[in-house]
Amino acid sequence: GRGAHLAAWFFDDPFIEWSDPPRLLTEILNSFCIYDSIFIFDSYYVPLARKHTRAKVFHLPLAYNGKIFHPVGNSAASMTYPISFIGSDQPERISLLRQFPEKDLYLWGPFSSTFPARCQKTQITPEEANQVYNRSSINLNLHMPQSIFGSNTRVYEVLGAGGFLLTDWKQDMAAHFVEGRHMAVYKDHREAGELANYYLTREDERLKIVEAGRTAVRNHTYAHRLQTLLELARG
Repeated sequence: GRGAHLAAWFFDDPFIEWSDPPRLLTEILNSFCIYDSIFIFDSYYVPLARKHTRAKVFHLPLAYNGKIFHPVGNSAASMTYPISFIGSDQPERISLLRQFPEKDLYLWGPFSSTFPARCQKTQITPEEANQVYNRSSINLNLHMPQSIFGSNTRVYEVLGAGGFLLTDWKQDMAAHFVEGRHMAVYKDHREAGELANYYLTREDERLKIVEAGRTAVRNHTYAHRLQTLLELARG
């Protein structure tokens, strides 16, 4: 009978070009030959990967775990954090965070030196993150450089949790979401500050976007993605 079909789903830059040592790139390219199918979170990398493998290469966006990220109540009374961010402390993210009044910020991650008064915890579990997303008036997102066209998991997890998302935009997101309808989108750091100030005082508009976002993300769980992966791999 036929042997097993071996597939890989890359949640990050499959070439890890930003890493040290550079030899890792050669090792990754050599590993491509062992797969029958390769799935990549960001469509930008798909044509590049096809140049280095005979495997079938597909774009497969990220997703969220609906058993972890789900609404637990997002009425005005339950909002504890005006503006929250969970993530790492890259310089561009620090620059973004400085656009907001520090008193409104609640941060989870390695921010004890940059924002010592606003850092809640340096580490957080997915279940705790779901609580934060539910209890924040505004959940911030800023993609890392390896997200060229594709979005990160935070987009799906915040929407899945029933949270309000303020994010930068990546072109792959247009297949699933609409700017301004399912999330608020900023084009630069200054606009992020302006939009946060706008939506903090407009609860009705926030909740309308939250409901639309929650509806739009329902078919983007890991279960849905794996079903797509299996269908494409077998095709």
